[in-house]
Amino acid sequence: SVGRHFASHGFVVAAADYDTGPLDDGGSWEDRHAVWLLYNRPANVVRVIGYADMLSAQGGKLTGAIDTSRIGVWGLSTGGTTAFQAAGAQVDLKALDAWCAANKEDSKADETCQFVGHEQAIATHYGVSDPFAAPMPPIWDTRVAALVAAAPGGELHAFGDKGIAAVKLPTLIMFASDDTVVSPKFNALWAYDGIGSQDKALATFDHGGHTLFMNSSTPNSREATALATAFFLAILKGNPADRAASMRDAASFPGLS
Repeated sequence: SVGRHFASHGFVVAAADYDTGPLDDGGSWEDRHAVWLLYNRPANVVRVIGYADMLSAQGGKLTGAIDTSRIGVWGLSTGGTTAFQAAGAQVDLKALDAWCAANKEDSKADETCQFVGHEQAIATHYGVSDPFAAPMPPIWDTRVAALVAAAPGGELHAFGDKGIAAVKLPTLIMFASDDTVVSPKFNALWAYDGIGSQDKALATFDHGGHTLFMNSSTPNSREATALATAFFLAILKGNPADRAASMRDAASFPGLS
């Protein structure tokens, strides 16, 4: 797995458990699903980081074993959307509604536009009364220092241009050009252009589809994991002067641009 590969290179790996869906805590299922995707999931990432702090603190079960001063976040598909939030992206419901109105005829817009009509439920969980006055407050830990988003999901336009620009840390975005599940135009490519990061990379694999990053038997899966590992090593552990060389070495194989 990707996590085992990261661990083999000296990283402490923790995975957020999002359960299988929204809990039945009142409101319509659609409201709860929107809240689960855009609020509960990034909040769970922050909670996992806090748990790592507790484990590594004096008297914890892993005292001193985890360095939480520099954190990398990796996410696949919808998890890629969550990872952007864990790196500072902000939900912008006014921009979301405008984008959906402009793209309502495109079926690839459906994943983002599922949130239309549920803005108040989302804003309420953020502690905001007016869902359209400003972007929602960020849900992240400022110690997150590197982001890898693999085939990021179709919910990304919930951030709008302002919300995605709030991501300013080093970012690697990966996708396969033959992905039929999400639209790179709406997601990976849009996010790459829109993030505020000065240090960013876009990796396009010729083959592998949407499952490339989670199925080790898929062509280029191992290479994608190696690339993400090289990125985290360069940003979180390496000398900044070595970044360009290490990334060039990791990206030198057929089928990747």
